[in-house]
Amino acid sequence: MILIPIWELMVIVIVILGSIALPNFQEAMQKGRRADAKNILLEVAALQERFYSDSGFYGQLNVISSGATLTSDDGYYEITAAVGGGRPQTYVLTATAQNGQQNDSKCGNYTYNQAGTVTVSGTESVGDCW
Repeated sequence: MILIPIWELMVIVIVILGSIALPNFQEAMQKGRRADAKNILLEVAALQERFYSDSGFYGQLNVISSGATLTSDDGYYEITAAVGGGRPQTYVLTATAQNGQQNDSKCGNYTYNQAGTVTVSGTESVGDCW
């Protein structure tokens, strides 16, 4: 009969538990960071609506804010805006994942438009991500 010292057995148990817990921890972190995308999208949408109420059309990001792209508060998403030419009556905001959040295959990148329609590029539904 082979006897395994107790410390070796404990190392094996810790490795097994770690291999189970680490992916769950990473997924929980990604899920928590999704709020960063939602917050910045809603903030920029409010800026767009404010600009629209003053001017009658939607503006590029560099017109309604400080630059052509914005980074979310915690830095996990970069926001860009697409508006038509002339006096645009529509916009599409895109939150592109970055800084480790791009590994979030469940929700991926977010888009938000003037009608409040949200889409995600990942494998989950909008309801699960938003």
